[in-house]
Amino acid sequence: MELLILSSLTGLTTLFGAALALLFGQPSKKILAFYLGLSSGIMVLIVLIDLLPTAFMQGPYQAVGIGLGLGLAMMLGIYGFLENLVRHGVSLKPKKPESYRVGMLIAIAIGLHNIPEGIAIGAGFETHNHLGVLLALSIAIHNIPEGIGMAIPLAMAGVKKRWVLLLSFILSLCIPLGAWLGQKFFVGSPFLVAAGTAFAAGAMGFIVWKEIGPASLRYNRLFALWGMAASVVLVYIIHALR
Repeated sequence: MELLILSSLTGLTTLFGAALALLFGQPSKKILAFYLGLSSGIMVLIVLIDLLPTAFMQGPYQAVGIGLGLGLAMMLGIYGFLENLVRHGVSLKPKKPESYRVGMLIAIAIGLHNIPEGIAIGAGFETHNHLGVLLALSIAIHNIPEGIGMAIPLAMAGVKKRWVLLLSFILSLCIPLGAWLGQKFFVGSPFLVAAGTAFAAGAMGFIVWKEIGPASLRYNRLFALWGMAASVVLVYIIHALR
């Protein structure tokens, strides 16, 4: 029950971000850069000081290698699928096709990578309670600008607000679904715990490297770096209080 509540609240931050965008419009690039920098910094630190050390302690090196490989392979497959969609476009014809296409592609990306993020929360929570909480915190922070990034182009394309919010809510459910999968299939034996934790590390590392980190630097390099610096302080405080 605790995992269900934690993962559901984490997922709903996507809906929260979309609602903020519909109410107030897109925030400044500096704010987005700071939040994404904060999120990417937290995720990198979690991978380096929590996920990978835990994986090596829980099981053999082979399990860690398999988990990392599967996590990276899955994210490569997801991004290959998304790039293929970009090349072929979207066939529907809303008021502004380009804005609609951008918004829907962002929505697909959110849904696809929310599942491995949920798996990370589930596997981390079952391994060490504080690890699941740290993962949920980092994911929740970057879900907000993701929700904003999806809602703005869809609203520009003329999609009604209630449909944007419904889509955001559906995407939010992908994280508790992933958490259930992580809890169900990635725990139970030292080998599976190590592989599942390493899988989460590979998937999250890829997301930071390919998406969140570069996006934060594109918005505003200085504020992104400030966000990354703040992530070090935040993670240190969380570890000190646990």
